[in-house]
Amino acid sequence: MPKVPMMPYTFITEEFVAQADCPSNKRKVDYPDTDSELILEVRSSGRKTFAFPYRDEDGNQRRHKIGCYPNVSAKVARREVERLERIDEGDLLFLLKKPSPGSSLTPSQQAVVERAQLEIADAIDWPAGCISVSVKEVIAS
Repeated sequence: MPKVPMMPYTFITEEFVAQADCPSNKRKVDYPDTDSELILEVRSSGRKTFAFPYRDEDGNQRRHKIGCYPNVSAKVARREVERLERIDEGDLLFLLKKPSPGSSLTPSQQAVVERAQLEIADAIDWPAGCISVSVKEVIAS
């Protein structure tokens, strides 16, 4: 698998995202943010995705997809990365880990999910009930 080119660090703003592009000789490029762990992935198709890098339990580099531009703004993506950076590492790995087939959440895991749902809702100024699907997708992704 070819390595994805990493562009120079830049402060990711709405204006930057709108103008960011992928060179014609590449399939995808990553634009890392100067102030946070936020990464903007830009594909040759024009799709722009915000992502948060982390290491799984085995130490492998992974990415949590926050959302695609313009459905998710740079401001919302930045706030989500800031929120993820504040979560305890064990809780973060739980939230971003794919569950085993047929597994269900324990009461303590459900509490972590509900707490994350409230934190996400607070961060993006939405009612908590509006994002229940998003939290389930975080666990399933």
